[in-house]
Amino acid sequence: MKQSPATISRCLRAIGALVLLSSALVGVLQAKAQAHHESVSKPTLSNVPYGTHERQVLDFWTAASASRKTPAPLVMYIHGGSWKTGSKELINGCVDVNALLKAGISVVAINYRYVSHAGADGVVPPVKAPLDDAARALQFVRSKADEWHVDKERIAVTGESAGGCSALWLAYHNDMADAASSDPVARESTRVFCAGVRVPQTSLDPKQMREWMPRVGYGGHAFGKRNFQAFLDAREELLPWIEAYSPYAHLSVDDPPVSLYYNKYLEKDLNGGHSPQFAFNLQKRCKELELFCDVLYDRAPGYEENEATFYLIKMLTAPEDTAKSEVSGKDLPAFKQGARLVFIGDSITDMKWGRNEKDRNHYLGHSYVFLLAARLGVDMPGAQLDFYNRGISGNTVSDLRKRWQKDAVDMKPDILTILIGTNDVGTGLRNPDRTVTPAAFETDYRHILDASRKANPDLRLVLMDPFVLPTGRLKPTDAYRARRDPTDKLRVVVAKLAREYNAVHIKTQGIFDAASEQVPPENWIWDGVHPLPQGHELIARHWMKAMSAR
Repeated sequence: MKQSPATISRCLRAIGALVLLSSALVGVLQAKAQAHHESVSKPTLSNVPYGTHERQVLDFWTAASASRKTPAPLVMYIHGGSWKTGSKELINGCVDVNALLKAGISVVAINYRYVSHAGADGVVPPVKAPLDDAARALQFVRSKADEWHVDKERIAVTGESAGGCSALWLAYHNDMADAASSDPVARESTRVFCAGVRVPQTSLDPKQMREWMPRVGYGGHAFGKRNFQAFLDAREELLPWIEAYSPYAHLSVDDPPVSLYYNKYLEKDLNGGHSPQFAFNLQKRCKELELFCDVLYDRAPGYEENEATFYLIKMLTAPEDTAKSEVSGKDLPAFKQGARLVFIGDSITDMKWGRNEKDRNHYLGHSYVFLLAARLGVDMPGAQLDFYNRGISGNTVSDLRKRWQKDAVDMKPDILTILIGTNDVGTGLRNPDRTVTPAAFETDYRHILDASRKANPDLRLVLMDPFVLPTGRLKPTDAYRARRDPTDKLRVVVAKLAREYNAVHIKTQGIFDAASEQVPPENWIWDGVHPLPQGHELIARHWMKAMSAR
């Protein structure tokens, strides 16, 4: 039946009113969704941008006790939602903000770009967007340490589900600080003091997950795959990205302690993305590396916001960590009587050690090897440790391979420390025809490790990353980047081999980057490559720390 114009007009007005009402209701619901739970104290600062994207914002709560003289520890929360949904306002389901503040701990909760934003931003794989944002937010908070009265050394991370995965990725990843960046935020460290997370995924490797949980179907979306089977089928192609963004792949002996919390009813779950099997298998690997990794189930009502809270308060308010203090008797590594320690590499290890070992004035040179022998000779005289320096200036990993039988295998070491790589990079820069690819570097490195392990299956290996700093001839940004970028690629190889051969992995580049945040790089390395005495002492201290932890 034909309607009159007046009737049509009334209908249109009614429809318009409904649309307005619907919009208002959506607005109200969105506002409520973006509001913190009523039990959570109002943030000191809200929606502070740490980047340019609308999702790159954070809330900050400052502990009442924080001041310039007594900066407060801090917990950074990363929300869950498969990196597809969720917001910082979910923090009350993971930690108790008020309890942290009462304990003198400041708090940050972040939003981040979803995987759905990655395509528009030209980010691949999609998971790179939320994980890069987590790292950037952490660096931003550190850049605000003076203004916000935050203790840079005591920053912990927390989160649930995908947010917990992000937190573990930060905890286990090498330091991502870029000391040469013109951006002061990018120069800040991404290392954390500890992590307390709820129902996280600890691996993003589909093959590894399927071995742990036969019917798991999680993770394809993180790498742009429509389902798990497509994810699994593309694994070999995606493996470099999987290794870059999977927390488990970054585990090494100098990583911080973590605690993981799961719901009891998930104990036997072999299918879901929140299965405790993620934690059990992470814990197994941590035990091999002698890292602290605690796995707990709910023990009381409200455990979601209590268990991680208890742990974080305990860790962040504890007395100064002995691992951060100078090495003392109680931190000494364990060695068998008369253990033979061989150190091999290039000029950084060499430092003009006397080839005539009857000349006991000069037989160790004046590198970190000399410092370690001096310290352990004083602290552990009864162990009668036997030190040998087999560094040769200018050596590449292929040079090590040529002399490996004589200078490594025939030496019959109990502990073998390897620092190599800087000349592999430098040679290629001087002569492009002799560029050493990461694949070729890995082939030679793997050969020498296999040869040593074949000769002595019980050999203890220590692998140190090659490193550079922007000093001397490498002070210009272009020169530094030309050297740093290929060095970083070789560091990835060293980390991979350290995991495979169950070696102690000392992240020397991260150590020097962190030290350069406190004092200029020139204090540690004079020409971009070769450490000064204090640089060698820094290496020696961290060798002791890593060996003590192991």
